[in-house]
Amino acid sequence: MEDLRTYMDVRIEREKAAYQFVIQASRLGYEVKKRLSPYKYLVQDKDDWREKMLTVIVLPTSFDFYQYRLHKSKKFDMLVVQRHNAILPVEVVDMETSMKYAPGDSVERAMRENAKRRNDDEKALLLSQIICGAQAGSKAVEEMPDRMRQRYLKEARAYLRGRVGRPFAS
Repeated sequence: MEDLRTYMDVRIEREKAAYQFVIQASRLGYEVKKRLSPYKYLVQDKDDWREKMLTVIVLPTSFDFYQYRLHKSKKFDMLVVQRHNAILPVEVVDMETSMKYAPGDSVERAMRENAKRRNDDEKALLLSQIICGAQAGSKAVEEMPDRMRQRYLKEARAYLRGRVGRPFAS
């Protein structure tokens, strides 16, 4: 999936989501204990009976988890995103809808029926289903023409490989 956003676009989106999370944290059942970096927080889960401490990273969209190869490092417990558009193996809080998603939960936004081409969110959801090995992703891949299937599987494999260069700084 080609990312046409600039660094400043991503930064503005992350700042907006981080600010919104800090404001709404108590309503969502979290208490922000410490800011570790501009987009990384240490929070306490008030809904959990153990009141465990969680390390949270803020991203613009949930597919950025794969885009920035965060699945390669397990240095956080939860993601806070402005818009949730992918299936993830970690907890997610969507600031657009103020909903919490458990690991592996599907996105509420349904794919369009009878669309000739997928939009960016639908493509992100399908790729995340393929990467996670979800049944819906396997079914969609089986129904695709050969050429399209090869392209999606190749792109999914590319997200599973590491990137050359400096790792993503949270």
